[in-house]
Order: sequence, then structure tokens, then C-alpha cells
Amino acid sequence: MPQKPHVPDIFSASVRPLLFCCVLLWVVTGQAQSTPQSIRLDRISPEIGDVQAALQAAPDQGQAQPLQLRTDGAEHESAPLLRDHRTYWAIIAAACMLASGFLVLLVVKSRINRELKREIEERELTERALQESSFQIESILRAAPIGIGLVQDRVLMRANQRLCLLTGYDRSELIGRSARVLYVNDADYAYVGEEKYRQIRERGIGTVETRWRRKSGEVINVLLSSAPLDQNDWSRGVTFSALDITERKKMEWERARLQRELTQSYKMEALGQLTGGIAHDFNNILGIIVGYTDLARESGINKTRKESYLEKVAQAADRARQLVGQMMLFSRADPEEDKPLLLPPLIKEDIKLLRSTLPSAIRIEMDLMENPPRVMMGLTQLNQLLMNLCI
Repeated sequence: MPQKPHVPDIFSASVRPLLFCCVLLWVVTGQAQSTPQSIRLDRISPEIGDVQAALQAAPDQGQAQPLQLRTDGAEHESAPLLRDHRTYWAIIAAACMLASGFLVLLVVKSRINRELKREIEERELTERALQESSFQIESILRAAPIGIGLVQDRVLMRANQRLCLLTGYDRSELIGRSARVLYVNDADYAYVGEEKYRQIRERGIGTVETRWRRKSGEVINVLLSSAPLDQNDWSRGVTFSALDITERKKMEWERARLQRELTQSYKMEALGQLTGGIAHDFNNILGIIVGYTDLARESGINKTRKESYLEKVAQAADRARQLVGQMMLFSRADPEEDKPLLLPPLIKEDIKLLRSTLPSAIRIEMDLMENPPRVMMGLTQLNQLLMNLCI
């Protein structure tokens, strides 16, 4: 900003010369008397005091002393003539000083006008720049494809048109209201307030997903990003952007559903590959059951042998039951709760099933820890993992 002209400089450059001229004229024309009651002009200006002392160097107790002039060797008393010359030169000096003072005033006025003009021009440039910046910001807010707003203490202070379209409210319905009006419940409102502002404190910007309720009652998913106007003074306000991610969330849910279905189809495909081996295993089990049953039916065998045959039948039936249980467990689609599992015995059971389904050219070797830690997982996940690795 241009500095304003200094007032004491103007006074010394313009007022003091005028005062000097007036006092000089007053002294020269005989209006000033050097009496004890007279004004000490040197207190006003040292230059004026010097002139007064020079003009009144020979006081005569109130009476004027004649001035002796020597012309062509003759002395003449010429007090009246001298008085006329004093007046003449005093008037000339005063006129010169007045002219110089007037010129100084013109120069000072011109300088002040230039400074004021420069200040006005700079102020106009600043105002135009601020206005242009305001127009640019408003244009950006109108053209932005996402909702943008400003909150102070979580009270809405500004909102662009896109934010109004996103929420279904008019701008007048949003400005001055708490942001709580946009949230589904108090829990979501509190979570955003804690999580988002925690991130702002840590890295200067906060991003969080939440749910908003539109004026119509429809619930939408939004991605909020916020940053304070002044990191050191949040009371000035926090700007935020709101992006509608409802469709994206639906696509994510649909993709997760398709992934689950695809995983289930892979499991069924693997189960289909196991069918041949399992059928062969079942055929062996049924052969054992039928064979030992026929032996037990024969007459003439003692009770001990018959009980041994029936025990073999029971073992084969139990093996068939376990095989069916493994097949049902492998084909389950519902997720199960994770629990601590001891892997070695479970792996051994699955390997028994796999050996009966794989070609004889493939050999499976196991190297299991003696006392491994338990693993938190579902039994179905373990069976599926082993099947996918081996088939």
C-alpha cells in the first residue's frame, strides 16, 4: 500500500515559509519593537530571529536612530529614504517567499495527488483481482461434479448446487443448519466427526465413507473428504467434498456375490472331479459290507468269527458315513464360524480321501509337525484349500 504524505513535512515546506514572509514584512516595516514585551521571533524560527536581530541591531530606547550613509564623501541623514528602501525590499522578499511557498504547495499537492491516485489504482486492482477470484471460485463450485460445502463447528455455511442436488435440499434449507440433518443416525454422525477430524489432525485431510439420508428419505453412500481453511484455526471453517458412491457400493456388493457364486461353482467342479474316485471308494466299501455280510450269513461258523465279520461290516459302514460327511462338508455354501483347529489329523483325513481319487502315478507325501499351534479357520475352508492344491 502506498504511504500517505507526511504532515510535518508539508507544514515545514509550505506554512513555515509563509509565516517567515509575514514576520519579515512586519519587522521591516517597523511594526515590531525590540522591547522586553516584544515577541521572541527566534522561538518561531531561527531564520526569522536572525533577520530581526540584524534589522534592530541598534535600539534607541524606543526612538529610531538615523542611519549615516556616505555618498561621494558626504554623509546624509536618510532615515526616511532608508525606511522606504526597507519597505520596498521587504515587499519583494515577502513576494518571493510567498511565490516559493505557493510553488511548494503546488509540488506537495501534486505529490499527494500522485500518491492518492496510485493508492486508488492499487486498490482498484486489488478489488478487481478479488472479484475475479470470487467469480472463478463460484464457477468452479458450479461446474464441479461433486458436492462441495463449508462447515463451521459442523454447521453448514456454504453449499454448491451439486451438493443440493445430492441431498435433495434447497440451499436455503441447508445453510445455517447442523450437518446432522444429512446423516442416517447419531452413530454415523458421531463416527464421521471422530474419524474424519482425527485424520485431519494427523495429516491435514480426512477421508471417510458414510451414509446420508436425502430429503426424500432415500439412503445413499457418500465418500467425504475434508480439509480446514487454516490448519491452526479450525474455527474459520472446514471445506468438504461429497461424492455419491451408492452405485459403486452396489457394484462392489454384486461383485462379491458373483465371486462367492464363482467360488461355489469351482468347489462343485472340484467335487465333480472327485466323483469318480469317490464312487470307486464307495464301491470298495459296499463290496466289503456285502462280502462280510454274506460270510456272516453262512451256517456252521462259530459266534466269534461271525462277530468279527459283523465288526468289519460296521467299520466299512462307518467309513462310508465319514466319506459322505466329507463330501457334504466340502460342498457347503454357507460360511462357517472360524474356530481353533489342530491341522495334522484333519489333513490326514483329507489326504485319505484324495488318495482314492488321484491317479496311481501320483504319490502324496506328508511332512507334518508333531505339536503345531492351532489355526483359526473354518473346516470347510481347510478342505477346500487342500482339494484345490491337489486337484
